[in-house]
Amino acid sequence: MNIKGPLVSGTFIERPNRFITLVEVNGKIVRSHLPDPGRLKELLIPGTEVLLKPATNLDSRKTKFSTVMVRFEGRLISLVSALPNKFVKESIEKNILPMLKNYKIINHYTKNEVFNNNLLILSKLREAPIIGLAAKLSC
Repeated sequence: MNIKGPLVSGTFIERPNRFITLVEVNGKIVRSHLPDPGRLKELLIPGTEVLLKPATNLDSRKTKFSTVMVRFEGRLISLVSALPNKFVKESIEKNILPMLKNYKIINHYTKNEVFNNNLLILSKLREAPIIGLAAKLSC
């Protein structure tokens, strides 16, 4: 899965509120939008590398960046809650993950439905619903 870039590397400084991070980029401290309002104390530790995505819609934003990933124990962790669902959807559709090779998406709920954009995945082998992803999927 390709993540549209460019992404800018920075160093996490602090999180003054649920939706803002302060990040050092090229010696300057910038304010960045944080799309995940969760706790994240285990991930967002001062001095940790984060990746920022420059905003394209500057007229309607208060920040020039979004904090989209954090490096934790050598791995990049998404801070965008919709990204894992997009990854799973693409992996199933393209049949690229061995653990999901025998599955297909049989229903994708729309935004107006009660299930809030969940995927219902059906095993090709069993022909019975196996997995229901509870997280939101942006389409």
